[in-house]
Amino acid sequence: MSKKDRILHLVLKRKWFEKIKSGEKKKEYRRFCGYWNKIFDLDSLMRHDGAFPYQIVIFHNGYTNETMSFYISSIRCLFDEPNDLGEDPVWTIELGRRIK
Repeated sequence: MSKKDRILHLVLKRKWFEKIKSGEKKKEYRRFCGYWNKIFDLDSLMRHDGAFPYQIVIFHNGYTNETMSFYISSIRCLFDEPNDLGEDPVWTIELGRRIK
C-alpha cells in the first residue's frame, strides 16, 4: 500500500470479522444515511465518474490490533438486496483481493 491509496477503516464485531476472514462474507454493508452518504461521497458516485472515494478497506476486529485489508471492487447503493442490516437501501462495499 502506498500513501496515495485512499483507505477506509471499519471496526467490526468479531462475528462479521471472522466471516470475512474465512471468505464466507464478500460484501460489507452500511446504512444509507447522511453519515455514510458523506463518507462515500454520494455526489461523486451519482455523477457516475467511477471515482470511488476509497481504494482499500482495513477491517479492525473490534478495538483490537487484529486487522485485515482488501482492495475495494466497488461501492454501490443497492435496493432490494438481502443484507446483514435488514434495511433497504444499503451501501454495499464489494471486496476484492485480500492484501494481508
